[in-house]
Amino acid sequence: MKSALAIAAFALCLGSSAGAAWAQAPRDEPSKDAGSGSDAAMAQSLFEDGRRLMTSGDHAAACAKFEESNRLDPSAGTLLNLGKCYEALGRVASAWASYERAKVVGRAKGQTRHVEAAERFAAEIEPHVPKLAITTAREVPGLKVYRGETEIAAAARATPIALDPGSYEVRAEAPGHESWNRTVQIERDAKVTVEVPALVALAASPPKPPPPKPPPSSQPRMELVIAGAVVGGVGLVGLAVGAGLGAATLSDADEARQDDDLCPDDRCTEAGWAHIQEAETKATASTALVVTGSVLVAGGVALGVLGFVLEAPPSDVAVLPWLSPGVVGVVIEGRL
Repeated sequence: MKSALAIAAFALCLGSSAGAAWAQAPRDEPSKDAGSGSDAAMAQSLFEDGRRLMTSGDHAAACAKFEESNRLDPSAGTLLNLGKCYEALGRVASAWASYERAKVVGRAKGQTRHVEAAERFAAEIEPHVPKLAITTAREVPGLKVYRGETEIAAAARATPIALDPGSYEVRAEAPGHESWNRTVQIERDAKVTVEVPALVALAASPPKPPPPKPPPSSQPRMELVIAGAVVGGVGLVGLAVGAGLGAATLSDADEARQDDDLCPDDRCTEAGWAHIQEAETKATASTALVVTGSVLVAGGVALGVLGFVLEAPPSDVAVLPWLSPGVVGVVIEGRL
């Protein structure tokens, strides 16, 4: 709450030393931006408590009171007191920022005296504000630079940033590169530039070895064994039929030659020659069946042997026997 005595005291402070001015700057009337009447009342109570703590020398606690008071109800007077509180703690960058903010709030409210005080305080302390600029020797894709936990965007690099005195860690990282870090001590009045060196690329990882080849299966290839049995069985049937047909054909031809009605005096009649030619045709068919049966038996044996020798095929490949009129063999189905 602003009293006539407080206003007179503040007017007097403008002509006094800056060191005592923080104790004379009153808080403003409640702002229209204050959340509620209770917020404004709480802000005023915090402000007065902060003034009391400043007088007693407990600057850390006083700053906390001023900060919360200004959060509830922004005020140029509170910001001026907060700036002086920061100065007492050696936080010159925070003090300078508080004065700059007080200028903005004071102009918005038409508080000329507050603005003049903020301009004077800011001008006095600005030369002593330490600044840190972070530059990079070489940009790499994905490069990130940090000051403590604060990421420094590419646009902010190389720009001197006002900081309170203290110790700061500067680090950089990028995908596929070794990270880098450095701790720098910033003192009052210092202007420091830290250059992030070119990050060292990590060695390329060796390619992964191919998976080990599975051991050969001890189980026989049943599809080949079955196919061999089927093909060999068909071959055996062919051999048996061919052999039987051949024996019968030879017997028919001999009987025709020895028949006196068909071949009297070893001279065969037309009917006898027809009987003999039919027997020879059957003999040719018998020979073909024997040859085909022999080939199928050999193929069946070969398939059976392969069934015990070859490794198992992929799960999506199958070998199946194939039987159709005039064709006997195997079919491979699947994706190779």
